[in-house]
Parts: sequence; C-alpha cells; structure tokens
Amino acid sequence: MLLYKIPGKPIAWARARRMGNRYFDPQYEAKKNIRNEVLESLKGFDLPLKGLLLVQYAFVFEMPKSWSQKKKDLNLFNHHTGHVDLDNLIKFQNDMFNEVIWEDDSQIADITAAKFWGYEAVTSVSVKILEKIT
Repeated sequence: MLLYKIPGKPIAWARARRMGNRYFDPQYEAKKNIRNEVLESLKGFDLPLKGLLLVQYAFVFEMPKSWSQKKKDLNLFNHHTGHVDLDNLIKFQNDMFNEVIWEDDSQIADITAAKFWGYEAVTSVSVKILEKIT
C-alpha cells in the first residue's frame, strides 16, 4: 500500500482555456510541481504501479480564520460543503498521477473520496494494488 500526503489546499480540475491559438491549463504549474515532489519522495518505489488499483482520497480544507474556536471544534472532520466539487478534485488527482503513481487512471477499479474540514489543508492519497498484472 502506498500512502502520500500533499500539503496545501486541495486543487480541483478546471477546463483548459483557449488563449489565442493555444490552450492554457490553469493548473499546469501546480501539476508539474506536485508530480516532481511525488517522484522525488517516492524514488525507492517501483513506479508507476501496474495492475488494478484501489484509490482513496481525503481532501481536507482549512477552516476559515474568521470562525470562532467553538465553531472550529464543532466542525472538525465534518464533511466540507463548499463550492469545490468532489468529482473535480478526483479528476485533478487522477490526471496528475498518470504516469507517476500509476500508468493510466483506467487502472483504478475502486475509488473512494471525501471532503472534510480541518485545521490544516491537505490531500491524503492511499493506493493499494488489488490485482497485479505482469
């Protein structure tokens, strides 16, 4: 099983925008930086993984500083109900990890994901090989 944490606010997939004759991916730099960090920190692993995968995501959003401590305590680990769509968070992660953690996101046979409130923003990723393909 591979566990990985990405510090900072979870990033959601956004459609590429046309800028003149070219398409502009608004998250290009974030994807590149995170991919490089993942590759660097997982150097000892045999990546990309091959086979059918179980992937679990936990997207933790930092609670607003304007909230009272009482409100923060009440909402800690409650589900996040903000405007960020869960499916777009998953799409960004799956796309970013292609050819890094797995060869292609079509290998994902089972996926679970949830959004939560927390004291620090972080994305947790858990990947387990369900069936190894040689």
